[in-house]
Amino acid sequence: MITDEILFTNPIKETLNNLSEQIDGLTTRAEMLAEENRKLRKDAQGIVSDEIRKENEYLKKRLELSFGEFNSEKEYKDYLKFVKAHKHNRDKLKIEAGKAPYIITYGTGLGPMHTVVCQICGEKKDITDTRAW
Repeated sequence: MITDEILFTNPIKETLNNLSEQIDGLTTRAEMLAEENRKLRKDAQGIVSDEIRKENEYLKKRLELSFGEFNSEKEYKDYLKFVKAHKHNRDKLKIEAGKAPYIITYGTGLGPMHTVVCQICGEKKDITDTRAW
């Protein structure tokens, strides 16, 4: 009976030792992967922040080329509504194709006033949103 116990205990101990070694190896590998993951995240954050910085520089340069800005969404929507209403034949006649409505901006000391003008019919409309001042 004693010999039977010895036969069963040795394979069990051996299996437990093998499992323990495998667990230790997997734990070490998991720690290495976690460290590698931290390094990759840091590198990725650096790349993303560089891309964001480059995009911001590009947008700043584009903004320098813009002629002005609207003070609110309401002014922008009013401008688009005016442009749509004054389409005339710009999409059909080549001579009128480049005659899109334009904006005249006046400084008042309180805030800028915007008047949109149709180049084809000459109509003007004040689209200033004084609540945005």
